[in-house]
Amino acid sequence: MIKNILYIVISAVLLCACEVIREEDRLVPIPRQEYKTNRTHVLVEYTGFRCINCPAAAELAQSLVQLYDTQLIVVAMHPKSNPFTQGALKYNYTCPEADAYYQFMGGTKTTPFPVGNIDMRRVENHYLINPNEWAAKLNCMMGDSTHIALTVEAETDTVIRTVNLGITICSDSVIDCRLALWLVEDSVLGAQAMPDGTNNTAYFHRHLFRQTLGDEIWGTPLHITGKTDICHSTLILLPECNLVHCCMVAVLFDKDDYHILNAKQTPFKIKKP
Repeated sequence: MIKNILYIVISAVLLCACEVIREEDRLVPIPRQEYKTNRTHVLVEYTGFRCINCPAAAELAQSLVQLYDTQLIVVAMHPKSNPFTQGALKYNYTCPEADAYYQFMGGTKTTPFPVGNIDMRRVENHYLINPNEWAAKLNCMMGDSTHIALTVEAETDTVIRTVNLGITICSDSVIDCRLALWLVEDSVLGAQAMPDGTNNTAYFHRHLFRQTLGDEIWGTPLHITGKTDICHSTLILLPECNLVHCCMVAVLFDKDDYHILNAKQTPFKIKKP
């Protein structure tokens, strides 16, 4: 008798377990890709005002910015260790950080300009690529997504030349990275050697890299878990920069090989007196 009762109970449980649940009543898992977004790429253009082929490369870089809009940031660096950047002190656009990045990528005093790099990545065992490869490489990369979202707000005081930054980094997974802050100035009036052999003293240099804010050129180490807010205040800016034409570029580097995970460019909000 007890066996019969036990059999009936087990059968009832099994029947309930096999009950078909209507589709509208089923639990739908929440996707983890909460921060999935199109990533922003960085084209570093190594250039110099004595390079007659560099104006054409600068035009190409600007056309790529117009094509890809917020998905591409162009930064023009003048490394001191290349003779194309050397000359009159008045037209010295070099800075130590630009030279450090250049040498990290294998640039030397004999490297022909212009050259560039995308996202600080190695391509076929080298970093530097010619301008005729930029468009094709970028076209292959566009559409890449990332789970690391980055937002930046920057406010500057043009009198005391400081900047306050608010940065938010969001990631679906735990990441170890490095955050670098680049000051970039646009439309810098100066000299440039031109393809016809003339020297244009009314040339506008675009996307000119000015400095890295902070002691480390590869940025501050970060351990990101979910949403992280970072604040920087009273960062001092170079006196020669026109802050109205400046922007801040926040760059997230991989902690190991320093390739760029994501980046964000934002103009300065000018603090009103």
